[in-house]
Amino acid sequence: MLSSNATHSEFLVWLDGDAIVLDLGLKIEAVGKQYPQADFICSADIRQGLLNSGFLVMRNTKWLRSFVKEVHLLFTVAVSNHTIACMNLLHTSHFY
Repeated sequence: MLSSNATHSEFLVWLDGDAIVLDLGLKIEAVGKQYPQADFICSADIRQGLLNSGFLVMRNTKWLRSFVKEVHLLFTVAVSNHTIACMNLLHTSHFY
């Protein structure tokens, strides 16, 4: 879930514990500016053909906060894989 501190940030980042950051000069704001209409920025998982949920850049919008709550609920209740939870929600008409 999002902490109350997140309400003042323009961007939020999800980073898996086993992710390695190679470019320490990476500016999250620069990534967001490349996709000004996107609330949710991710890359593909080359092994599974789904989204890579290990590193996500998210614009702090009402839509995104609602999406994160739904993923959290689905992940903790019904699905044991957060990639599948994200993909399921992204394909529903409510979020897509």
